[in-house]
Amino acid sequence: MANGQTIPNLGEVKLEGIGERGNVKMTAQVAAVTKPLASVFEMTESGNLVILYKTGGIVKKLSRNAEEKIRDIVKAEEGPEIVLERKAGAFKFDIEVQGGRRQ
Repeated sequence: MANGQTIPNLGEVKLEGIGERGNVKMTAQVAAVTKPLASVFEMTESGNLVILYKTGGIVKKLSRNAEEKIRDIVKAEEGPEIVLERKAGAFKFDIEVQGGRRQ
């Protein structure tokens, strides 16, 4: 965290399911968070485009035209995708889980 404390990690959960255009696999961390954190929601609420990737990322205000160009490039690329819905202060998505338990 920004104050130097560590966020307790309670482990991870592996998610695998069917997204809009194919199978999606990811690992999500489970953490005990009781303090406010900066979030992608807050960054986008301030008018920023946020790109996160394994090598890093970027947060930047772009023109509407530039945002649309980036979205079109990403959507045109082949491969599985998950569409995020922005709802009630969070980004949510649905995937159809193959077997196992849903949480």
